[in-house]
Amino acid sequence: GESEEGQVWEAAMFAAHYKLDNLCAVLDLNKLQIDGPTAEVMNPMPHDEKFRAFGWHVIVINAHSFPELEAAFLEAKTVKGKPTVIIANSVKGKDVSYMENKCEWHGQAPKDDLYKVAIADLEQRMAVLTTAERKKLEKLRKEHEECIEYHERLHAKADEQIGFDLDDGVVVNYAKFGDVLAKLK
Repeated sequence: GESEEGQVWEAAMFAAHYKLDNLCAVLDLNKLQIDGPTAEVMNPMPHDEKFRAFGWHVIVINAHSFPELEAAFLEAKTVKGKPTVIIANSVKGKDVSYMENKCEWHGQAPKDDLYKVAIADLEQRMAVLTTAERKKLEKLRKEHEECIEYHERLHAKADEQIGFDLDDGVVVNYAKFGDVLAKLK
């Protein structure tokens, strides 16, 4: 449902306009939101055509395929002159018996008894991974940690650039979002 928000498309226009080829967005396309299937609530499709129209390089993959994920990120690194979006078709709650493809689990944590069922379901799924898949998973975990560290550094840099002041008890932001993004480039 987040892709229905106006600021998503404002950011998409900004990134394409400034040719932010070091930007790779991932759209988790599980086709569900809190109120139901996105096609019934507010159909945002087709995402690929919209991002292309905004000037983005588009890669569409199966979000549950490690080889497709890896290939997509490697391809994104080669793109010059435009941002990349990876549209990752996914299934919400994948491999958890009572959660899979159920919108009612959007933003809700399971109670202890259902948490145990979820862990058992996921452990069963992990048990059938090949050695190669396990190695890739470990590599992805390490890369994920690196991304978190990068994000924290980027966030700190953005905080320095924004310049918040306290004026009579009200926080005043003296920077525009686009100006901050331009400085981060």
